[in-house]
Amino acid sequence: MPEHPPARPQASVTLALQDEAQRAATAGDFSKATQILERAIRIEPDRAELWLELARVHLKEGNAAQAEQFARKALLFTHERYDLEQQAWVVIADARAAGR
Repeated sequence: MPEHPPARPQASVTLALQDEAQRAATAGDFSKATQILERAIRIEPDRAELWLELARVHLKEGNAAQAEQFARKALLFTHERYDLEQQAWVVIADARAAGR
């Protein structure tokens, strides 16, 4: 039977923060969303989903250069999660299109 890696207790905290950030971004409070995501990243810096969410917030805010930078950072942590890799490349493409 394969061994499963130990559960990461901080994951539930960062998921809660990610949900909170998404609600803030949906409400148009990009500053608050960014703050919350930065806090989550300090807790779990190798979580690609957090970097992607931060990239999306910056893209919605109109900051294409930052969006691309954070999406590229997410690529460092996708670890063969091709769905996340694809999402990161979509954000990069959208950021480049917005930056023109």
